[in-house]
Amino acid sequence: MKNIISKVLFLFFVITILTPVNIYSQNKNPEGSWIGALRVSGLSLRIVFHINKAEDGNYKATMDSPDQGAKDIPVGKITLY
Repeated sequence: MKNIISKVLFLFFVITILTPVNIYSQNKNPEGSWIGALRVSGLSLRIVFHINKAEDGNYKATMDSPDQGAKDIPVGKITLY
């Protein structure tokens, strides 16, 4: 029984991790708002990235941390893989 639970949890983890990558690889467009959670020392903080293409063709982004009341924090560099 423990082995089955381990396999189910592993499958859930793989699906959770690979689904956003698969969507991005099909779409090739990172523009929009992306939300996730940063887990540190037992705490979970929501983070949101807003990505837009600038007039010069480069991507620009800002980050929000809603749980800390922070908005529009500039992101220094965006690299697409």
